[in-house]
Amino acid sequence: MKKITKFSAVLIVLFSVVSCFIFKQKGTITDIKIVLDNTQNINYGSKVLFKTVANYSSGKSKNIIGKKETKVKVYGGEYKKGRIRLPKYPTEFKEDYFYVSASYILNNKIYKDSIASHIIIK
Repeated sequence: MKKITKFSAVLIVLFSVVSCFIFKQKGTITDIKIVLDNTQNINYGSKVLFKTVANYSSGKSKNIIGKKETKVKVYGGEYKKGRIRLPKYPTEFKEDYFYVSASYILNNKIYKDSIASHIIIK
């Protein structure tokens, strides 16, 4: 009988530890960041990949670009599903930039980030 109770106690402790690891929260969001894909050249006619990342107090991060609470605005290009399509040709003879701003609303708190990037003519 003692073997069964010891086994049950060990099983309960093991289950508790495992469930803590599985259901552990990431913490609260500290900020969000827009991250551009630096492996590609940014030029007229390009499609620029990016993601919006939520950083948590636990040090973890998560891509939130597909969440309905994430709002993205792009100036100097068109936004669609995590991609920015830049215009094929310049409209004026000047340096061009595209500007991306993102906001994430969670529990009536707004997190924002923005980034401007120079369009390199090659």
